[in-house]
Amino acid sequence: MLNKKIILVLLIFLNGFLIAQVTEEKYELKNLDFEGNDAISTTVLEYKIFSRESPFWFWKILHSLTGLARGTTYFDSTNIPLDLAGLKEYYNANGFFNASFSYKVEVDTSSKTVDLTYFINENNSADYGKLSLYGLRSLPDFILNNIYEDLDVDTAKQFNQIILQQNIDRALNTLLNEGYMFAKYDSTIVFRDTVKQRADLNIYFTTGKRYTIDSLVVNKTGEGADLVDDQLLKDISGFQVGDFYDLYKMRSNQVRMFRTGLFNTITLSGAENDTVENQVPLRIDGNIGLLNELAPEVILNN
Repeated sequence: MLNKKIILVLLIFLNGFLIAQVTEEKYELKNLDFEGNDAISTTVLEYKIFSRESPFWFWKILHSLTGLARGTTYFDSTNIPLDLAGLKEYYNANGFFNASFSYKVEVDTSSKTVDLTYFINENNSADYGKLSLYGLRSLPDFILNNIYEDLDVDTAKQFNQIILQQNIDRALNTLLNEGYMFAKYDSTIVFRDTVKQRADLNIYFTTGKRYTIDSLVVNKTGEGADLVDDQLLKDISGFQVGDFYDLYKMRSNQVRMFRTGLFNTITLSGAENDTVENQVPLRIDGNIGLLNELAPEVILNN
């Protein structure tokens, strides 16, 4: 038993010595490999770490001659802890809360090259668990149901942080399209149950008031401004007094108005600084040119 411990200490010492040696000198990172990554492709993982495998010889020659492409990549041992952290973060974001990682460095002192291998034990992935929403109690039932559909949290589906964030953005857009002009997404707390392999979610929103359009305000500029009646612009805006604020409708109607050929530029927006109680004016800002001088430009709200 004592001999085995001595051998293990010697191996650790030699490995540390070799890494220290390649840190002092430039050693090409010839091969970068992953083992055990059954659920996530090597191509994806390569973009999640700092270490980069040296390119094919043709690209190195092209780089040396022209400066184009990527030249020789050298091994940097300080990237290893960053790589491991990046791998862990990405696996966590995809529901692999129990994934573990290790690595091996193989040094060829004769050719001054290094092979770096990351070993991944993925273990089982976690599915979505309980969903709790905060800040939405005042919503009408049909809007709340739409929010749940947007979030698409199904306990039979694997947790995925990127997809969840996309669905949260979609839920926020639902609020903005249903009158909640100042709605915002606050945060998500993920409770990772590594025993049951579940990810319980607390998602926080702030809705603010639900706004209706109380007036349509027209601001015209351009050479053709006097040729177009204000009421015509109000009519083709697609909004009426009493309609709920709707960001999607503003954007789509804005494009439709531009396509009439009347405008150089056209913008529909809620006058946020002029809100009273739960009412907001709708601004129609258009630059109107002469029919034969119109420029193909439309300003879209962000």
